[in-house]
Amino acid sequence: MYLVNIKTPSRDALLVAPRQELINTIDQLSNTVTELSMQLDWLKRQVFGHKSERFISDEEIQTALDLCISNDMAVPNAESVSIGYDRKKPINKPKSGHGRGQMPTHLPIIDKMIEPEGD
Repeated sequence: MYLVNIKTPSRDALLVAPRQELINTIDQLSNTVTELSMQLDWLKRQVFGHKSERFISDEEIQTALDLCISNDMAVPNAESVSIGYDRKKPINKPKSGHGRGQMPTHLPIIDKMIEPEGD
């Protein structure tokens, strides 16, 4: 991305300039405005747009940092400790209902089959 440097003529220069020079100046300013709007759109996408982590598959780049860590270094006085625990299974409780309650017994229950009219 770069900044556009354009020479803008003064008002007096525009009054006495020939017609073709005015047309060229308008074209140049129009192109500059278009380019600046494209740069602004790009910048908005970079600041406010979707971000995602990128995967770099080259392992040399990933391990290029020298962190003074090697696989040869052993941890002094390292002891292996076995940790264990007993797991208790939960008691099977009867599943609770769906929360709607029971149907009232004084209301009639009518099964009605509705078939489609067409195929």
